[in-house]
Amino acid sequence: MKRAGESESVCRIYFDEMSQLDGVRTGMKRRECAGMRECRTCFDGTSQLEKISLLKQILLSAWSHYGDDMRRTIDAENICGGGCKIEYDNFCQGECSLKTNLCFLEVFVIASLVLGACGFQVEEPHPVGVAHWAYEGEEGPEHWGEIDPAYAVCGAGKSQSPIDISAPREQDLANIAFHYQPSEMNILNNGHTVQVNYDAGSYIDLDDIRYDVAQFHYHAPSEHAIDGKLFAAEIHIVHKNADGQLAVVGIMLEGGAENSAFAPFINNLPAEKSEAENAGVTVNAADFLPAVQTTFRYSGSLTTPPCTEGVSWLVMTSPIELSAAQLSVLDVLFKNNNRPIQELNDRPLVEDSTP
Repeated sequence: MKRAGESESVCRIYFDEMSQLDGVRTGMKRRECAGMRECRTCFDGTSQLEKISLLKQILLSAWSHYGDDMRRTIDAENICGGGCKIEYDNFCQGECSLKTNLCFLEVFVIASLVLGACGFQVEEPHPVGVAHWAYEGEEGPEHWGEIDPAYAVCGAGKSQSPIDISAPREQDLANIAFHYQPSEMNILNNGHTVQVNYDAGSYIDLDDIRYDVAQFHYHAPSEHAIDGKLFAAEIHIVHKNADGQLAVVGIMLEGGAENSAFAPFINNLPAEKSEAENAGVTVNAADFLPAVQTTFRYSGSLTTPPCTEGVSWLVMTSPIELSAAQLSVLDVLFKNNNRPIQELNDRPLVEDSTP
């Protein structure tokens, strides 16, 4: 960023030593000069969350080395084909804006920078575990709890999902009221599954609490088992209430007749990791629901890291059918992207006994 009276020339700080920051290896070259500084760096093979974490580390390093001169721009390029620009202004005179555009993710962070006599304070996003995980090998489910402290509950938690749904206690539960509307197909491949980010306005009423639809995705084969049986695949429709609590509707998929409700989804699956794009068609989650909408219910967790507990699980008692060809597409794209069964421990497991 250029101000009146400043030279057109900009000093660039490159990085020449190798640094290990949050598990992301980055080449660094460095050259210094007075006045404004610009820093350019390249991120290779990192996720959007890793990029944010790395940028934070670079900023903290810059602040520690160049605290006397905060008038500079850090312009990180070559981030998955896009870029980010972090701008500082009004040093010691007010708030500075840090604006990042990280291809998949846009983040706006307000930072108060007060150094020396001004003090020092930074407001930043809440820390998020960014360690890579997988469904097999050294980063597979049996190691999730060891990969990163943020994932510790994956190994130590006592209310984890999925479970084998067996011998539930029958109970006359209040019915779930589904208020699903069609949504644009905002579809992405996150490297672990294919997800559709659902348009605002669709929701369920669960025990007089509104949970808005956030997204749906799939696992093949199913994550939950019913009486020890896994199904060909499982759809998860993820909801969130005003307090940030999650409720997930799980629907089992089995072989049978072709299901036209899934055609917009299956016909637009991104074959490679991608950001969300509008596929130009609509999908209606209401058409995914079985005719009989009774559920198994229990308190569990996310089935992927960080395995956060306190998730209300609503697993449909009746599966729905997809053709063998449709199921094959899901299976080929992500084979065995299902977490193994977890212990129920002493959690209540109930089945709605009345439609």
